[in-house]
Amino acid sequence: MSGRSRRPRIDGGQLGWVHRNRQTNPGAERIGAVLRQLMTRAPLKVPAWRARIAGALDGVQDEVLAGHTWLGGFRAGVVTLCVDDPALIGALRMQWHRRLVETLSARLPDLGIVDVRFRLADAPRPAAGPEA
Repeated sequence: MSGRSRRPRIDGGQLGWVHRNRQTNPGAERIGAVLRQLMTRAPLKVPAWRARIAGALDGVQDEVLAGHTWLGGFRAGVVTLCVDDPALIGALRMQWHRRLVETLSARLPDLGIVDVRFRLADAPRPAAGPEA
């Protein structure tokens, strides 16, 4: 064996063919730019039921309920309210469960609300607005 290392030559053989025939897209865009463009065209849509349930809850809740709970979800007739304080969950279930189910099902009969559940969750972070 000689002291020369054998490096493939780009001008001939298989690597030369790959180098000559590879396809590149000079018009490729960065993913961040594409996502920004898509978000401006079609912003995230908020389900219609969310505003309706939140509006119905605004008329019923007191300061304790409003200060420590927020709407988590709605599925199969069950409204989920997230609570940031574990000590409040039991009290809310005893004091508010029946009242909320009755009020929401009476105000929004087309949604078919049959239950309200309280779940422990971290407090939501405020939305980042434009900095002044």
